[in-house]
Amino acid sequence: MDVLAPRQPQQWEDEVKKLYKALEPPRAVLQLKGSASLASQRYFSDYDFFCSVPYKPTLRFINTIRAKLSALSYVYPIEVKIETHG
Repeated sequence: MDVLAPRQPQQWEDEVKKLYKALEPPRAVLQLKGSASLASQRYFSDYDFFCSVPYKPTLRFINTIRAKLSALSYVYPIEVKIETHG
């Protein structure tokens, strides 16, 4: 087994699939990153999602995600990271 092979979406836990669906941004691709994204990892500690969104609607996008996460009783967000290019 290739230790860096990605975990396919059909291999994700049901809770991750629910979270992915709740966070899925319009017109953007959400990616699972970090140890949870690797098929070789049997036990992992967190889920890192990544997506690239246009600069202008970023605040609105973040507020939408915050509202969706607040509605999920089983999710406890720890941090949001914002990275800019340039």
